Amino acid sequence: MKSESSEQGELRFSSEEERVAVIREIAEIMTEWEREVAHASPRMRWNKRALLLDEGDDGALAFHKRTCAALAELDDDALWRYARYIRTLKKNGLNLVRFTAERRAISHGYASLHQAERKLAAKSPRYVR
Repeated sequence: MKSESSEQGELRFSSEEERVAVIREIAEIMTEWEREVAHASPRMRWNKRALLLDEGDDGALAFHKRTCAALAELDDDALWRYARYIRTLKKNGLNLVRFTAERRAISHGYASLHQAERKLAAKSPRYVR
């Protein structure tokens, strides 16, 4: 990623095309992570419905578009730093969406995301993936 520093020490993209490419790259990573979590824990992740599974590519596309829109709202400095953070997580085999889902499950009183999914599966055994 080429970036320039402004007088205030903020990071700037060298072009709008570069900025758009970074937004798309990060949205792709986030969408990939969302799919992984939705497949593993659809009940906990999507309140008993597997959005990305049921809607196929349309669900993933909608998530991707929402992610791009949210990232586009960031200023260059914040986007550059967030992109670096997401790339570092991916490089280290970590998934921010899974981390967030795990914390949500724990905040709901479950020991883990896996336990939450198991308990929700027992409550709605007819759920079809």
